[in-house]
Amino acid sequence: MTALALVQSVLVYSGVLSGYYAVFLPGRIFKLFPEIWRVATPFLLTGPNLSFFFDLYFLYHYGTSLETSSARFSQPGDFFIYVIFVASVIMP
Repeated sequence: MTALALVQSVLVYSGVLSGYYAVFLPGRIFKLFPEIWRVATPFLLTGPNLSFFFDLYFLYHYGTSLETSSARFSQPGDFFIYVIFVASVIMP
């Protein structure tokens, strides 16, 4: 997940990819040919400048420790299901 956030943020902030394609737009998702990537990409975009490094560090550090040493996420895939649940609750 950290690698995806790194790649997407570098592409958006370097100008290779427009930030318009990384935002959540419900009108673009619920149409004949849905742009399904808009469900996940807002969660992978970090902040610019110094927060770029901090966001990636904390995503890696806390994601790894939750995935490996948490009693709540003992089975493989539990952390992924948790992230999907939180993302679905946050989205309008």
